[in-house]
Amino acid sequence: MRTLGPGALVAGYRIERRIGSGGMGSVYLARHPRLPRYDALKILSHGADEEFRARFLREAELAGRLDHPNIVAIYDCGSDDDMLWIAMQFVDGYDAAKLLKEQERGLPAERAVAIVTGAARGLDAAHRAGLLHRDVKPANILIAPGGADGTDRVLVADFGIARATTESGGLTAVGQVLATLAFAAPEQISGGALDERTDVYALGGTLYQLLTGAAPFPRDTVAAVMHAHLTAPRPAPSVIEPALPRALDSVVARAMSIDPAGRYRSCGELAEAAAGALLVPNAPLRRGWIPGRDRRRGASGRDGASGRDGASGRGSASGYSRASGRGRVGRGRAVVLIAAVTAVVAVAAVVLVATHTSGSDAATATGTSTTVAGSPWHAFGFIADAFPALLPSTPSGRGYQNLRCTASDNASKAVSIDEALDQPVLVCTNGDISLWATCNTNRSAMPALEITDKSLGNAAWSRTSGTGAAEWTTFETDGQARGQLKIHFDDAARSFCKLRITGANSGRELYDQWWPNAPI
Repeated sequence: MRTLGPGALVAGYRIERRIGSGGMGSVYLARHPRLPRYDALKILSHGADEEFRARFLREAELAGRLDHPNIVAIYDCGSDDDMLWIAMQFVDGYDAAKLLKEQERGLPAERAVAIVTGAARGLDAAHRAGLLHRDVKPANILIAPGGADGTDRVLVADFGIARATTESGGLTAVGQVLATLAFAAPEQISGGALDERTDVYALGGTLYQLLTGAAPFPRDTVAAVMHAHLTAPRPAPSVIEPALPRALDSVVARAMSIDPAGRYRSCGELAEAAAGALLVPNAPLRRGWIPGRDRRRGASGRDGASGRDGASGRGSASGYSRASGRGRVGRGRAVVLIAAVTAVVAVAAVVLVATHTSGSDAATATGTSTTVAGSPWHAFGFIADAFPALLPSTPSGRGYQNLRCTASDNASKAVSIDEALDQPVLVCTNGDISLWATCNTNRSAMPALEITDKSLGNAAWSRTSGTGAAEWTTFETDGQARGQLKIHFDDAARSFCKLRITGANSGRELYDQWWPNAPI
């Protein structure tokens, strides 16, 4: 559908500007036709698709029943010149995904728990009204900066795929997963029965990402992500951020239990457990966090990007315009949220979370395996040593552009750093860029790049460090275009390794923006 410009009229609403887009439509800031206020006007972008039309109207019907301070209010809905629209509460703030974009290492634990607590109140209210959200994620959690009392407000948005707890069948084809895959519960993937614990699972995944900046189960393909939700060990926040209280690992593990019976009974129960985990004696606070104050730039809106034209993000259902904010932090269990801006994190691969056991620092080589004696990466040390300026030197460290890495096999399955593999992989991310460093343990050369008709471009490269070839493509995941870049090495010091990088909006954009300055 066309983009509506300033001054356009829809059902009497006068469009001011476009402020975002979601999975089902675009969101505009619009002046109410009669009242002295602005609303967020969501307009369907799939007008010719009857299934989307039905789902869009049901969003208004179901969400319109909800009246709670932690849920974005729905005011009205209708059709105008074959355009379906919903008028909803305008939240002058930002979403949690934008906050994560500004703070790529994740939020201070107290702040993350405070956001989840506010969202839990709204979700539990929806559950009491007989509605499931089914798409809980940071982009659907909005934050309105503090009012007169200085307390920020957290609201749950986008009930676009909401479902009555008594509803079965209809509107969802067999095998179709409508939730954002990064946070989809196993029963959503397998076609099982859904209940309140489906939202508990997604809120647990959201807590994990707020704490670490990483999605729970990033993998190379949609099938691999789905398989991880169904079978992989549950992600542990302290693996990514060792300074986090270990008690939070147990909270996330229970919230994201594969079996719904093993999860918390409500979102509120999850939030209470997370708050309690922060009070475990001697549990270390997150690195860089000082109670009552956050000294890291970007933690408050005043240090973040300024302006008033923020977008809701692709996954958000409600509009809001402020890109800067303010806030304060309280002591003890109560925390007042601090404002900042960020952008929606792509559903595709972010960080592969692995739980690993400690081993001897003096790793040994047997047969053709290659290990680095004393390397913090143990059996994976030779990969980190091949790219010292690119990859972190320790499992808890940071590499180029804040890359964080975990150990994996060549099927993207998390493994211990002590595991001897023929072709180990370090999977890394900074939230925007994901990187796979794959190396042959026996140091045999990797095959040359195979240029196919899917390739959008390729080029030989030469640097002081050596020579090689690059090939770039574009692929689509969850309806969003992503770039992919493959790097081959000719020099003997790295010819046994290959790199694959994903990010940006196209392969060419990734090659142009990331490759020139990459320390390779």
